Amino acid sequence: MDVKFYHNKKIKNKKIGGFVLEAKKKKVTICMFMLFLCGLIIGAVSVRLDSSVSNVIVSMFKNYNESINENAFFKNFSNFVFINTLITLSMYLLGLCAIGSPFICFYPFIKGIGIGVVSAYIYKTYLLAGFGYCMFVLYPPQIINMMSIIMASNESYSSSKKLYSIIKSSRTEDIDLNLYNIRFIIILALSLISSLLGAILKTYLKNLFIS
Repeated sequence: MDVKFYHNKKIKNKKIGGFVLEAKKKKVTICMFMLFLCGLIIGAVSVRLDSSVSNVIVSMFKNYNESINENAFFKNFSNFVFINTLITLSMYLLGLCAIGSPFICFYPFIKGIGIGVVSAYIYKTYLLAGFGYCMFVLYPPQIINMMSIIMASNESYSSSKKLYSIIKSSRTEDIDLNLYNIRFIIILALSLISSLLGAILKTYLKNLFIS
């Protein structure tokens, strides 16, 4: 029985060790996700406190929603594509900069603040209808977009830190830009999917919840 207990304990410790090792490998991704969550909480709380920053974002949201009509699909799609492509491209370029890593951390944080502010405002203003809007219109494309931003943050941050380490140590090392480019093409494809989904939902489902 002691042997069996020792064996089970050894397996349990091995699983815990494997989990810790896996977490260490993905520490950048985890940190970026935590920054997003912090931004989400701060954004939601700021609406409750009625801060000046949230008022500006809320005003922008109101103006944007007033400009949407049933025939605005291509306009909505082009707006989403422009914003998401600009964000992805800027993160790509920061990843090729040795001092870009501190700036990259702002992207998931600001994304979280934006979603938090808009979600809290919609729920506070429209209650049950606002909840439906968030669940069926706002969140589906934003989940995909959030995934693309965290992936881009991870790739960009790791690349920037590696460049900084190479320059600091004055060593020569080849950098696989092909792999970096392929990963960002995948990230860009994800952002385009979120743009398309966002445009469809905003154009055709918005008026079911918020008129």
